[in-house]
Amino acid sequence: MTKSVSWVKAPAQVFNDLADRVRADVEEFEALPPHETSDPPCGFRRDTGRSATFTVSRIGAEMRIDFMLEGRRIVAQRVYSHKKAATDRFIGDPVLWPDGGAGLEVNGQTMELWQFSRLVLESFFFPVTT
Repeated sequence: MTKSVSWVKAPAQVFNDLADRVRADVEEFEALPPHETSDPPCGFRRDTGRSATFTVSRIGAEMRIDFMLEGRRIVAQRVYSHKKAATDRFIGDPVLWPDGGAGLEVNGQTMELWQFSRLVLESFFFPVTT
């Protein structure tokens, strides 16, 4: 949970805290022993040209996940190299807790940042194969 969030700067602060959370999740995933995941490695990249964008990608894969701050909303979308448009979008609206922290509201459900990260990344990290 984000602590001491300014209500004025909440979207940017929550976005930056989410970037830190996602980066940590990518690093933890990459540290898993090889027998727990046979997929190609993942990478985290913060767009230095636009501070309100970061990307998680799998090396050699046809998909990446872009996280963007659009106005006051945080949007994560899966982008496939073989499709022109993103097919999966996750939209979170920053919400402030009474204790000064913050999270995201997604489809009417309030989440902490780790929950949003899991929602977006879990099937990317651990795809279900049939």
